[in-house]
Amino acid sequence: MGPRTLAVIFLSGAQRIVTDTPPTTSNSHDNRTEHHMANTVDITEASFSDNVLNNEKTVLVDFWAPWCGPCKAIAPVLDEIAGQHPDTISVAKVDIDANPGIAQTYQVLSIPTIIVFRGGEPVKRITGAKSKKAILKALVDYMG
Repeated sequence: MGPRTLAVIFLSGAQRIVTDTPPTTSNSHDNRTEHHMANTVDITEASFSDNVLNNEKTVLVDFWAPWCGPCKAIAPVLDEIAGQHPDTISVAKVDIDANPGIAQTYQVLSIPTIIVFRGGEPVKRITGAKSKKAILKALVDYMG
């Protein structure tokens, strides 16, 4: 691993220690934390009821945090699943740091956690980073 690879992996403070160079003035590091997903919706405590509990579709709620590597890894997979099944499911994302009340209500103790809601009720829980195939297999009963 070269210094450029380490700079991508470590936070800016650790980057200085590892590379012995000052942090760059570029905002390029901001791009590695958040990528807006076109097929998912960000949910807050204020919008949870409307977007999840009152939704006619099956809703996958992805509980995540910006600092969670596995959460970032499954984000594109969930976005792809939402894009491939727009008529049957919605994918909502809840940042547990910004919305701790929702995570507490649904007893989310580790992330990533996906809770599947149908008719406003949680019907399935998937904990940990899973492959697209594993997620789809877990959702087979809720896709129609």
